Order: sequence, then structure tokens, then C-alpha cells
Amino acid sequence: MDITGLSSAIQSKQESEIELAHLAKIVRAPLFKTETTKTVHPFSIVSIKDFPDAGYLATPAKQIFLDQSANRAERFTVRPHDFLVTIVGTIGRVTIVPDGCGHNWIPATNMLRLRFSVRAKERAIALYAFFRSHLGDATLNALVHGTSIPLVAKGPFSAIRVPALNERVEREAAELWERERTLHDEGRRMIEAAKGVFDSFLSG
Repeated sequence: MDITGLSSAIQSKQESEIELAHLAKIVRAPLFKTETTKTVHPFSIVSIKDFPDAGYLATPAKQIFLDQSANRAERFTVRPHDFLVTIVGTIGRVTIVPDGCGHNWIPATNMLRLRFSVRAKERAIALYAFFRSHLGDATLNALVHGTSIPLVAKGPFSAIRVPALNERVEREAAELWERERTLHDEGRRMIEAAKGVFDSFLSG
């Protein structure tokens, strides 16, 4: 390949990819703890324990109460179809915020919140599919540093280049998203059925 062909190939690859920072607004919430004051505002903290094996984020189990930090905390709350990814400790767990999320849910400080300005649901599902793939997993793990606690810094994460999320990519991701949810639902039903296999054994 001559230099002209090489330049064209590089340009084509660049045009087929996009940096995460250009795709979504990426923030990391600070640590919030319950404040012991008379006036309190309840908030729910999203933790990795609320991430399901498939599908949308579950209702957070942990609740805190804030007073002076309440206004600041509101800047970090989630909205439907925000994308969450863990970057400290357990790296690369991902989920999507559901339509019925609370107005006071805050991601824990060990994860990043990505918010899309357009086609939020479609783009969140496509990004979910990317990070669940071998390519996405390898891309993220290449950024891990830290000796005692694995960590991916926000800056390098924001610079990750992902495939341009065109209609074809979004459609394929949506199909895989539904397939994964269906398989997990079927698995749960089979596990429940298995629990009762011996119920009537020797009962006459």
C-alpha cells in the first residue's frame, strides 16, 4: 500500500470511530455521606450491587440523607437511559438507568455516568454492547492501573475510541440486548423450576 492508500485507510478508520468524550457527557460523582442535621433530603446511592446480570439498573438499596450537600448532589443524579460503568475495584461492570428511575439516585464514586444528548436509549444500549464484547473489555482493561486497587482514570476512559454509533450498529446492539435479557429470564425460570423437582418425591 502506498502512502496515499495508507492515509485513506487511516482516515476511513478515524471516521468510523468516535471518542467517548464526543459522544456523551462523562462525570464522576464525589463521595456523599449522611449528614446529621435537622433538615434532610433523602438520596439513593447506586452501587455495583444494584447492577443486574442483564437489563436495566435495579432500584438502589442504599439511602443517605443530605442537608448542606443536597444541592451539589442533585448535579450528579441520574436520568433515564444514562449509562453507568464501574472504574474502581471491579472494572467494567455496566448497566443502563431505567425509565422509572428516582429523581434522587446518585451513582457511587467508583463509577462514571455517561449522558447522551440525542438518541439516549439507542446509544446507551450500543455502548453497553460494546463494553460487554471482547473488544470493549480488552479496551477498558488496557487502561487499568493501580497496585492494590484496580482503577481506570476518567481522562483515558473519555479518550476511548468506539465504533461510530450508526443505525446498523444501534440495531444490532438492540437485538443482542433483548436476546441477553430473554436468556437470563429463561435461566431464572429454569432455576426456579429446578428447586421444585423433588417436591412430590415419595409423597404417595
